[in-house]
Amino acid sequence: EPDRLFAFRRAWTPDDAITTDIRVSIAAAGYGSRVELEDGPFGIGTAAGLEAWADAIETWADVLALLRAHLDFSVDLRPTRQ
Repeated sequence: EPDRLFAFRRAWTPDDAITTDIRVSIAAAGYGSRVELEDGPFGIGTAAGLEAWADAIETWADVLALLRAHLDFSVDLRPTRQ
C-alpha cells in the first residue's frame, strides 16, 4: 500500500531454509510517524530457527537505531567502507 505499508520476504539462512514475511507500516502519529515492524514466523523449536530469530532481533534493532539517528538527528551511523 503506497505511503503506508510495504512487505517482503527475507531468507535468514544461506540455503533459504528459514524465510520470513516482513511487514513495515508507517502511520502519522502526533508530530511524527509511528513505524511498526512484523517479522515471522520463526520456528524457534529448532536450533536454526532460534538462531535466525536471534539474528533478526539484532538486525532489526540495528536498523531501527540507524533509522532513528538519521531521521531525528540527521546523523549517518552506518560504518564506512574501506
